[in-house]
Amino acid sequence: MEMRRKGDIPAARIVVFIFICVLAAGIVGFFPFFLTKTIDNETHSYLSEISEKNANLIGHEISSQMTLIEKMVESADVDELPDLEATMKSIYHDGSTGTYTRYGLSLPDGTTYTSDKGYIDLPYSKYVDMTFESKTHNICKVSADESIDGAEMFAIHYPIIKDDEVVAVFFLSVNSEALKEHLSSSSFSGQEFMAIVDHEGETMLYGKNNMFSETSINADNYIDEIAQNLEDGEKAKENIKSDIALGNSGILDITYNEEGYYIYYSPLNFNNWYLFSCIPKDAVTSTRNTIIAYVTLACVFIVIAFFMFALYVMLAEREKRRQFNKILHKDSLTGGLSYAKFCVEVKNDLFRRRAHYAFIVMDIDNFKHINNVYGYEFGNKTIRYLHTLWLDMLEEGEYVARNSAEKYVVLLKYDDKDALIARLEAFAQRCTKFYDNNMSDYMLTPSLGVYFIPKGEKNIQNMQTRAAMARATIKGSYSEHVAVYNEKIQKEQSEKKSLEDELERALENGRLRVYFQPQFDTFTKEIRGAEALVRWIRADGSYASPNEFISLAEERGIIRELDKYVYRHVCEYQVDWEKSGLEPIDFSVNFSQNSISDVDFASQCKNWAISKNANIDHLQIEVTETALFKGRESIADVLENLRYYGFKILMDDFGTGYSSLMSLKDMPIDFLKLDKTFIDEYDTSRGRIIFECVIDIAKKLNITLIAEGVEKEEQYEYLKRFEVDMVQGFLFSKPLPYEDLKKLFKNNRHKD
Repeated sequence: MEMRRKGDIPAARIVVFIFICVLAAGIVGFFPFFLTKTIDNETHSYLSEISEKNANLIGHEISSQMTLIEKMVESADVDELPDLEATMKSIYHDGSTGTYTRYGLSLPDGTTYTSDKGYIDLPYSKYVDMTFESKTHNICKVSADESIDGAEMFAIHYPIIKDDEVVAVFFLSVNSEALKEHLSSSSFSGQEFMAIVDHEGETMLYGKNNMFSETSINADNYIDEIAQNLEDGEKAKENIKSDIALGNSGILDITYNEEGYYIYYSPLNFNNWYLFSCIPKDAVTSTRNTIIAYVTLACVFIVIAFFMFALYVMLAEREKRRQFNKILHKDSLTGGLSYAKFCVEVKNDLFRRRAHYAFIVMDIDNFKHINNVYGYEFGNKTIRYLHTLWLDMLEEGEYVARNSAEKYVVLLKYDDKDALIARLEAFAQRCTKFYDNNMSDYMLTPSLGVYFIPKGEKNIQNMQTRAAMARATIKGSYSEHVAVYNEKIQKEQSEKKSLEDELERALENGRLRVYFQPQFDTFTKEIRGAEALVRWIRADGSYASPNEFISLAEERGIIRELDKYVYRHVCEYQVDWEKSGLEPIDFSVNFSQNSISDVDFASQCKNWAISKNANIDHLQIEVTETALFKGRESIADVLENLRYYGFKILMDDFGTGYSSLMSLKDMPIDFLKLDKTFIDEYDTSRGRIIFECVIDIAKKLNITLIAEGVEKEEQYEYLKRFEVDMVQGFLFSKPLPYEDLKKLFKNNRHKD
C-alpha cells in the first residue's frame, strides 16, 4: 500500500486551521452587527405584541362594563317613568357604586336623577342629548369644568328604549384616576407610558406611570405633538390618521427633548379610540447592548476555546490511533486476537512458510441453547473458557481467534497429521464439560473441522470454507469431534445441501406425512395409545429415512417448524378421533431439544392445542433422555408447566442417555419408554438384572412403562411376566397412516 508523505497531513491541517481561524474572526466581527439588527427587529415585534395585548385588555375591560350596563338597563322598570327615583331603584339595588362615581337617569326634557345627589341639573347634558338622538351608547370625556365634582371623569351613556323611542338615558361616571390603573404597565421596568387618543388625535387619558411629567409628550392633541418631532411631520400625521381611519396599527421612532422613543399605536375597537404606547429607547437599547456585549465576549471565549481544543485534538490524535488499533486487533470478549488480526498473522506466517500448517474451524453444537436457557452472560463465560483452553495448548507460531459467537478459527503447526488429530481429540475431551460454580454441570459438544493447507495456498477464506465443510459432517454427533476435509466431503456436502433444500420445500408444501405406531396394553392387547412419527415421501416416490432428514432439519434450523407441523396434525387427528365416537386414546408427539429449550414451549403447546380444539388430557409430550440431560434445570421447569396445563410427559429412549437414574429423580415423568436396546439384551444375565431393576424403580415411582421395539414373541412374554404396562413394535403393528390406525382400533375393539 502506498504510504503518505509525512508533510501531507500537517499541510492539510494547517490550511483547515487557517480557514477556521479566518471564519471565526469574521464571525466575531460580523455577529454583533447582525445581532443588533436582529434584536431591533425582535424589539419592534415585541413592542407590537405588548401594545396589542394592552389594547385588548383595555378594550375587554370597557366591553365588560358596557355588558354590565346593558344588563342593568334591561332590568329597568320603564313603567315607573317619569318617576326617575323609582326607576333608578329597579336598576340599582345595593347602593354600592364600585369603581363608579355615580349612576343617573335623564329624561328627554332634561330632568336628571343621580344615585348620590338626587334630582340635579346635569352640566354635561350635551352628551345625554347625543344619546337621545343617536339611540346608541357612547363614552365621553368630561372635563373638570363640566364635572359636578370639579374633577375630570369619563361618562358612559346607555339609552333606555321603549316602542322604538328613547324614553330615558342611563349614565354612570367614573373618575379618570380609576381608569388610569388600566394604563399602568410593568413592562420595561415600568418605563412604558400609555395614552388613549380619539380619532382626531385628542388625548382622552394618560396613564398613571407618566415618569416624564416635565419633559414627556403631554399635549392635548397627541398626534400633532408627535408630528412636530418627526422630520416629515405632516406626512407622518397624515399616515397616522389614515391608519386610524382604516383601523390599522403602526410604530414610530421619534426624538423628543433629545430623548429617543418608540411609539406604537393600536385600535381599541371602541369609539374609534386608539391606545398609544410610548417606550424610551434607553429601556430597550440598554438590554440590547448588554446582550451584545455578552455575546461578543462569548464569541471571543469560543474562539479561544476552539484554539485550545484544536491543540488538544492534535496532541491526542496519536493516542486515539493507538486505541483504535488496539480495538481493531483485539477481541473485546476474550481479550485475544481479533479475527482481522488473526488473518494478518496467518498470511504473514504462510508467506514465510516455516512449517506445515493446518486450518481448524470449531464451534459448539446448539450453543444457542446455552444463551436461551442460562443467559448471555453465562454464554460469554463459556466462550472465554474455550478461549483459555485454546491458549493453553497453543505453541509459538500458532494462532486462535473468535470468528463469530462461539465459532473459532485456529492455525496450528504439525509434523505428523495423526499427531495433530490426536492433539485436537484431546482438546475436544477437555471441552466436553464446562462447570460453573453457580450453574449445574453442562456438557459442551465441540465440532472441529480440519484442513491441511497445501504448500502455496494463501486464500484464508478458502481454507476456512473447507474446514467448515469438514466440521459440518460431524456436527450434532456426540461420539465424533474431529473431521478432516477431503474431496469426498465436498461432494457429500453438495448433495446434503440439495437434500436440505428439498426437505424445506417438502415442509412448506405439506409433503410430509404423519404416521402412528400403536401402543398396546400388555395384558389385554387393546390399543391404548399411539406415537406420532413423521414420514417424508420424496418427489420420486421414495421414502427418506427419518434418522437422515430429522438431523438435516436440525442442521438447517427448521426442526422447530417440523415439530410444530407434526404436533398440529396430531391435534387435528385427536379432534377427529373423538368426533368419530371412538374410545379415547393418548397420542404422543416427540419434540426436539431445540423446541423444548424454549421457555415459552409449554404455553405454545397449550395455545396450539386450543386453536385446534384438541383435548389436552389425551396428548403426551415425548422428550428424549439426552435432551433432558443437556438442560436439566430449565427443561424441568418447562415440563412442570406442561403438566400444569394437563399434558402427560413421556421420556423416550430411556437407557441410551448419560444419566438415566438422575433423570428419573429430577424430572416430572408420567410415562417411561424403555429403549429397544433393553429389550434386545433381556436374555443376557447382566442385561436382565439391570432391566428388572429399572422396572422395579419405575413402579415404585408410579411411572407407567412402555417397551418399544418388541419384535419377538419371547420378548413379549418376558415383558408380560415383569408386568410392563404397554408394548409397541412390529410384533403387533408397524407404523400406520391415521385412517389405517382407526380401522385397526375398530377391529381391535370388536374382536372376539
